Amino acid sequence: MLNAHSEIAFFPETQFLRNYVWRKSEWKSPATFIDILKNDDKYARIGQFVKPPFRSSLEYYNLLCQQFLDSKGKTVIGDKDPRNIEFVHQLTKTFNGSCIVHIIRDPRDVILSRTKADWSKHWPFFMHAFIYEIQLLRGIRALRKVSSNQVVEVKYEALLENPRGELKNIMNSINIEFDPGMLSFNQSAQELMDDSETQWKKETLKPLNSSNTNKWRKAFSPYQIALIEAICRNSMAYNNYCFTKPKIPWISRCQILAFKSIFLIFKVLYPLRVRFL
Repeated sequence: MLNAHSEIAFFPETQFLRNYVWRKSEWKSPATFIDILKNDDKYARIGQFVKPPFRSSLEYYNLLCQQFLDSKGKTVIGDKDPRNIEFVHQLTKTFNGSCIVHIIRDPRDVILSRTKADWSKHWPFFMHAFIYEIQLLRGIRALRKVSSNQVVEVKYEALLENPRGELKNIMNSINIEFDPGMLSFNQSAQELMDDSETQWKKETLKPLNSSNTNKWRKAFSPYQIALIEAICRNSMAYNNYCFTKPKIPWISRCQILAFKSIFLIFKVLYPLRVRFL
């Protein structure tokens, strides 16, 4: 939607910042860096390279932003990556004056989507809940430290229900005029989507569907719902999502208690994943 604005251009989802800017070990020299990018399938989606001189991956990125904007005839750049939620401090420190648009969705629907995506459908079910909760809570803590002028939060369900109103709120937050063209976003979505992502992003090619919520109610068993609600309890409460508290056998309740114990260990170990991966 934002990419469909006449002044805003988004990169395809390349993971450039976390792969190259935050992970500075990749940087050796301009020539070596270009060679690395030429072998990066995700980066290839941009279809542009910056010519030297540049002295770091961050400088390359800044030059790329301007070059990309010039090619699109636009003035404001956006970079979408769900895992940016883990790098809030780096984002605000590196890009002074930028705005973080944080989209919030019912974790039960998020996890349903992840169980269908090629990149994550083979994960154990409990792992989807573990990672969702850890990432979101870490992001929430980081966002609390950011000036309110730099953050705008949008609920996915509210966006489906009232897209014009929610988009106007976003535009007001980033001091850009509302563009009705954002409501006709299907071609824009096609520009940002790779063929390999069609399976879990195909809904972005269709008109908004306000009923595209609560699909988890039919898709998940009572045990799966109870597990998600137990693990994601804090984020659900923070974002005012209602608990269903399904009835499940006592042995299933014992299993969920065991997963909650494992989750406590996972919370301690997860920051190491962010640091080294």
